[in-house]
Amino acid sequence: MPSELAGLLDGLRRENGTPESYARRVARTARSLPPGPRRLVDGCDESVALLHAGQKRGDGAPYVIHPRRVALIATALRHREDLADLLLVALLHDVVEDCGVSPHEIRARYGPRVSRAVSLLSSPGHPGETPGEQKRRKENKARKVEAEGGLTLTVHMSDILDNVVSWRRLVPSSPAWHKLPRWLRQADDWYIPLAERHFPAVATELRQEVEFERSRGINDDYGNRS
Repeated sequence: MPSELAGLLDGLRRENGTPESYARRVARTARSLPPGPRRLVDGCDESVALLHAGQKRGDGAPYVIHPRRVALIATALRHREDLADLLLVALLHDVVEDCGVSPHEIRARYGPRVSRAVSLLSSPGHPGETPGEQKRRKENKARKVEAEGGLTLTVHMSDILDNVVSWRRLVPSSPAWHKLPRWLRQADDWYIPLAERHFPAVATELRQEVEFERSRGINDDYGNRS
């Protein structure tokens, strides 16, 4: 797994993939599944593209690139998890929080295991939320996900890893550039310790990304903790 993960991430760091190119890669990954689960994953990918239509990442890229990349990373990380459920949860992990899809809808279409994992990975904020409230909300989510383990934790770590690797695409003109110090602090405080406990290979990759950000002058804003 470490060598497979490292090779995948090296490619993700270098390439400037399109939504369509990542869709093809997810579809290739799903080809090993029996016909029924494969069709479910293919249909889920199409639905996720529609749900995230018009949304952008912090670097301005189409948002749907992210869940597709998370699906690829989760495949490299998986141990005993069912591949179909792993791909479904990875693709769906942001639709409750960002697209207004209900866990009931997910359960009806994809089953209780997928619905539970996506629900645990979702932590919607509220208008007027303070930085302290946001921090506590995210910490509470992280505790629940770690306690759940398995499929849910694998997708959570894949989500974190894609987010952190994608920092490399941010430049001062990017909409999310100003968030980098806070995100770097979160990596030090939460992401790397969590990965060290469960996915040491992920921790290695995260430390590499943190060092890269520091090498280009981003600091972790320790003087402004809230």
